[in-house]
Amino acid sequence: MNNKTKETLIGVGTAVAVSAAAYLLFSDKTQNKGKAMMNRHKAKTFVKDKLKGNKKAMAVVDQLSDDEITRLLATVERVGGSDGKLTELKDKLKDATADAKETLMDKTETVKDKFSH
Repeated sequence: MNNKTKETLIGVGTAVAVSAAAYLLFSDKTQNKGKAMMNRHKAKTFVKDKLKGNKKAMAVVDQLSDDEITRLLATVERVGGSDGKLTELKDKLKDATADAKETLMDKTETVKDKFSH
């Protein structure tokens, strides 16, 4: 084989490899498959961490479709995100209750003072 033929074959092979890599990187189907694999991994990690690796729960995750996994993770994120809000709300409620108690005690003392004289 002469050098011209080798160069041509190398050029064609490189072009094919670059085209295939670009197709895999930018193909919607490939991207969706990658996202689905990552979501399934997140769901399994959630079961391992939060449900202590429960085998039945893990089996359920294995049986779920990609759409069901996506919905499950969205629900987990919504519920998980509300933990901080609930804690904040609980703290505000504690403060409001303490303020109300203090105000009530002040009023009680004022009324006692008025009637005791």
